[in-house]
Amino acid sequence: MTTPVAIITGGASGIGLAVTQHLLSPPYSYKVVIADLVPASTGIPLAQSLGPNCLFHQTDVSVYAQQVSLFAKAFEWGRGRLDFFATNAGIDDRESLYGVGVEEVFEVGGEKVKGPRELNLKTLRVDLDAVFQGIWLFRYWAGRNEGRKGGKELKQWTCAIVMIFKAVYY
Repeated sequence: MTTPVAIITGGASGIGLAVTQHLLSPPYSYKVVIADLVPASTGIPLAQSLGPNCLFHQTDVSVYAQQVSLFAKAFEWGRGRLDFFATNAGIDDRESLYGVGVEEVFEVGGEKVKGPRELNLKTLRVDLDAVFQGIWLFRYWAGRNEGRKGGKELKQWTCAIVMIFKAVYY
């Protein structure tokens, strides 16, 4: 039987690193792919320090193509197996909805219109969109496990997303 394989986004520090270390240790003894934005010069030595069952893959989870690459690499490295996915990557707010935006001039249909510059939605792309895309990709790859279909997901939502949903709920 092959070793179970996990992907941990945001796995190079904090809670993600703790989950990585936990899964690498007995009795779990997973192979773990750390997906993180840290440079390869930081991530590769980190993975090497954790042992041969750890691999680093530099990934911006807000970029779908990079997540596809991450999952394909993990599945290949795991020899046709993917068992666990933790959506741990997250960032704080990049811009307040309540701040005064800087004005820009936009050209729409040949007409110039003045208005605030576009709101930075990177937090939503990382903390919300990437979670759904990751789940989508995990189900695709875990459904192709050789001899055993499926796996387990751990979804971690950041405070920013929880607060948005609470604000909408009330």
